[in-house]
Amino acid sequence: MAAPAGGVPFCLPTVEGYPRAPWWSASPEPSLNPTGRLVALLRPHAPDHPWVRRAAAWCWENGVGKPPQSQYDVHSLAELLAGDPDRERARPALDALGAELASGRIVPLDPAAEPPRPDTHTPLQFAPTPDHPLRRYFPDAVVRGFLDRLEASQQDDGGWPIDWPAPGISAVHEWRAIRTLEALRTLSAYGRL
Repeated sequence: MAAPAGGVPFCLPTVEGYPRAPWWSASPEPSLNPTGRLVALLRPHAPDHPWVRRAAAWCWENGVGKPPQSQYDVHSLAELLAGDPDRERARPALDALGAELASGRIVPLDPAAEPPRPDTHTPLQFAPTPDHPLRRYFPDAVVRGFLDRLEASQQDDGGWPIDWPAPGISAVHEWRAIRTLEALRTLSAYGRL
């Protein structure tokens, strides 16, 4: 359910009557996450769809050039900007976002440091491949360090752990599979497999 201006809430009120993770809280307010990601996914298939145009404009007005509220907002912004057809407009905004990432304010840059909280993303989650638009903002040594850490975190059964407090065992099993696929793709892309 999109707002008239195009933004989509993070979670709809329909979740209220069901068991869910604590962060799945309903809000009528539009959110950059998931709106930016939805625009990025849909734009290649329906660039002239009225909602895609409205939602992209909403993201530019409500997210671009403003301090990100969360790492998830940064992911949404990065995907939106990386796929924006107006490259001259998007490039400076992506550079500003990259500078925020390179500063260490959004994501830690020391692979040996303890994450400040569970679910702290790493540079590899923002630049999962060497040709990703955000890769150039992270020094080679930082990327190598996080690749080493990713390799070392593989568990005895061959999978990778989740890095956030799961609300139940089903989420652990679901998300370990996703994290494992992500790790394998990233390691492969960087020539570590």
